Amino acid sequence: MTMTLEEYAQIIGNDLANAHNNKDMVALTATFKEADQMLENSNISLAGRKKFWEEVGRVVNSGRLTLEKQANSALIVLMQTIEREIAARTGKAK
Repeated sequence: MTMTLEEYAQIIGNDLANAHNNKDMVALTATFKEADQMLENSNISLAGRKKFWEEVGRVVNSGRLTLEKQANSALIVLMQTIEREIAARTGKAK
């Protein structure tokens, strides 16, 4: 069974949110690498990749992240990393 890019974006977004909430930089980095590799192996166009990462960003920012991100420096660093990595992949570098 194959999945759509939108479905895969949901999975990756959820994995990034979980890595963030678990304060797991290794999982966060691995999730980005896994997604990049899948997009590369599937010959997804640049426009398709941009759309994918924009959807991942929407999933990540959908409110699933731990509210303590405001007060916890480890979570702030992880969230900044997520935002920076997605921005770099969508051409909206911060």
